[in-house]
Formats: sequence, C-alpha cells, structure tokens
Amino acid sequence: MSPLPRGPVFALVASFVFWSAMVLLRPQHPFGDLSNGKYTDHFSHMNSARLFPRVGLDLYRAPTEAHARLATRPEILAVPKDVTAGSDFELLVVEGWPADKPLTVNWSRLPRLYPPGDLVLTAPIALAYHFTSLSFHLSNELLIVLFLACMHASVYALLRLAWRGSFLSTLVALGPLPAVLLVSEMLHWTLEGFYEAALVGPLAVCAFSLRERRWVAAILAYSIAAFLHFRSFFFAPWVLFAAGSLAAEGKLGSLDRKSWGALAIAFVLSACSLGVFALVWPALHAMPISHNAVHWADTLREAPGLLPFAVVMGAALVAFAVMRQWLDAALVGWLAAMLVSMRETYPWDVVTLLLWPVVPVFARARRAPLVRPLRTGVVLFVAILPFRNAVVPLWLELLGSHRELPMHGEF
Repeated sequence: MSPLPRGPVFALVASFVFWSAMVLLRPQHPFGDLSNGKYTDHFSHMNSARLFPRVGLDLYRAPTEAHARLATRPEILAVPKDVTAGSDFELLVVEGWPADKPLTVNWSRLPRLYPPGDLVLTAPIALAYHFTSLSFHLSNELLIVLFLACMHASVYALLRLAWRGSFLSTLVALGPLPAVLLVSEMLHWTLEGFYEAALVGPLAVCAFSLRERRWVAAILAYSIAAFLHFRSFFFAPWVLFAAGSLAAEGKLGSLDRKSWGALAIAFVLSACSLGVFALVWPALHAMPISHNAVHWADTLREAPGLLPFAVVMGAALVAFAVMRQWLDAALVGWLAAMLVSMRETYPWDVVTLLLWPVVPVFARARRAPLVRPLRTGVVLFVAILPFRNAVVPLWLELLGSHRELPMHGEF
C-alpha cells in the first residue's frame, strides 16, 4: 500500500482547515453544532470523560444523574451563560468540581450507552476544560474540530487503501454515488457533534484486509472500531469471518510476535467493548420502543415498515446468496436482525453503513458488478425506513442559516 500523492493529501488538509475555521470563526450557538443548539452528544462525551475517573465502571451501571445532584437556583445563576443557553437538560453538580463547570450530559437518566472509546477520544479536551479556563463554548468547538480531524483521517485511510493512480479512477473504483453520499453524511453529522465518522477508517482497513486475506489486520482494525462505538457491531460478520478464516487456515502456530501482539491488543479492545455492552444491556433492553418503524415487537399497525423491511431484506439476502457473496448475505441477515431488535434508531446511525457499498467485493463472482448496486440499494432503503434519513445533502442549507449570537458570558 503506497502513500497517497501530495494532491489528495493537500486537498484533505485544506478541507480540514476550511471546515475547522468555519466551526471556530463563525458566530453560532455555544453548543457549536450545525443546527444551532439542537445536538448535545459531543459535550456529553466530554463530560462523561470527566466523570469516569470518579465513578469508574459505575458510569455504565447506574444513571448518570445518580453520580451527582441537581443544581440549585443560585448555582444555576452562577454558571456561565454559555453552559445553559438553549439547553433542555438538567445541570448536575459533582462535589469538588469547579463551580462554573457542572456536569452537562444528555440522557442523564440512563447509564452511558457507549464503549470506552468515546472517553479516550474526548479525554484531552475534557482535561483542558476541567483544569483550565477553557470555556464551555470553545470546548464544544474544539470537540467538533477533533471529530473533523478523525473524519478526515478516515477519508485518508479509505483513499489510501483504494488508490488507483488518480483521484478519478479511485472514485470510480469506490463507486461515485456511495462514495459521495458517505463523505456527505460523514461531514454533516460530524459538524453536528457526532463522532461516528471516526469508525469509517478502521472499518475500511478491516474490509480491505479481508480482501487481501490479512486476517490479523482485519481483526485488529475491527476491534478498534468496536472500542470506539457500538455501531461497529453492524459489521460483526466481518470480524467473525476473519477470525474463522485465521483458525481454519491453521496458521496460528506460525504467527510472529508482532501478529500475536496485534491479536492481544484486539482482544483487550474487544473485551472492553463487549464488557461495557454487557453492563449497559439492562438499560438498553428497558428503553421504550420509539423511532423504529421496523421493531419486531410492535404490531404491523404500530410498525408499518416491518413487512416491507422483511421482504426487501429477505430478497437482498437471497440475491447475495445466488451470487455466492456469502459474507454480504451474512451481513444482510445480521443487519436485519439488529435493526428489528434496536429499540431506537436515528438518522446519524446510517453513517457507518454507507461504508459497505464503497469497500471491495470480497469474492470473485460472475455477477460481481451487481454487488455494489445491490449493497447501495439496501443501505439507501435502510437509511430511509428505520433511520428516517434520505441521505440527500439538504444539510448544506444549514451552513447559511446560523443567526449571530452573543458570545460566551453575554448570553
């Protein structure tokens, strides 16, 4: 795998600088998100990172609000205005924390429903916010810039893995439509404060490693994605295939020290992700069913999309099986099982799934040219039905919709 030429690298750097400058310099809501104070995930991750050293694994066992108390009226009035501007969550006070930097998280009545990777990712800004004079407003902007860096790193990884000598030939190899939709949705939700785009890089490495039969690399890359976010579980068949292939080829005994080290790291990361998932499972299972039109427990009247979802996903599974694309067939079946079981689905959940039509076809087949269009069709269908996301870049309209707001303590 050769390095990218200077042209694409320069374009990625320029893109990162442009979008970062827009986040940092444009007058906007103190939350820093593209929708002007609607989204709160970025600073919820940061504040969870602040809380974790104090409560440890109880972060995943008990609701966040159990680790703090509600702020009193005088305490709320003493908090900088950028913390409370437009918020619909409760301010929580943690004894011993700076009085002007309370605990602000969404879904405080639940444990944190993320693997530990979000804490590691946001830890540098959490430390700066907690121990310095860094404002809430600026920390939110820096979090989004951090997520933009992760997003551009993912695009770099994808381009480097798929490079065909020129940008145009690489775009054709990736599939112009799915590639454009993937980058559009990555950028959109990153600007809203979501870090799902960070998964695309390691998942892309996993997929390309599968094609090259580099099983250890695929396992390690997938474990990194799983450590970052549970949405990587959509692609669980990939890592199971890699692990099964590694064992079936009987090469475990011939692995070198570097490979065993990589597997050890993968084991630790996977154990952290699965261990936390086991801790939060009771809370996930107890959540009310909402926003998911295909949940199996609902009646057809309450979940009108369940029947067409079953028909389309079943037809796609059969089509992949006919083309002998067994890994794609397994992924469709697994994805369908996950989606009818998820109690809540959201538009940004589709970001990682858009990677699937972009990555290579895993096995040679007579009908291989049909694989990518079928993948694209499945992902677009899933995006519209369970996730309520048409993946049309209408979000670009938001770039000019921000109203000028007072900054920091002037709210």
